[in-house]
Amino acid sequence: MGRTLTLEVSDEAYDELVLIAVRKSQAPELVASEILNGLLPDPLLKLMGTIDSPLSDIAERHDEYIGEGIYSDHVR
Repeated sequence: MGRTLTLEVSDEAYDELVLIAVRKSQAPELVASEILNGLLPDPLLKLMGTIDSPLSDIAERHDEYIGEGIYSDHVR
């Protein structure tokens, strides 16, 4: 559940929101909400470094590890 927030923005900022909204077929308010939510830190980052793992190359090979996990789930 969210909360309603009323903001006053410059004409230029609103015009830009409208342009983006038209391209995405969305309301300017929804575009503004998506932008604001995108600025918030990812709550999963709080978990970073809290789990011990023998893997030391997850940042470099994350796509490979994800692919292996998906493959092993479907092969069973």
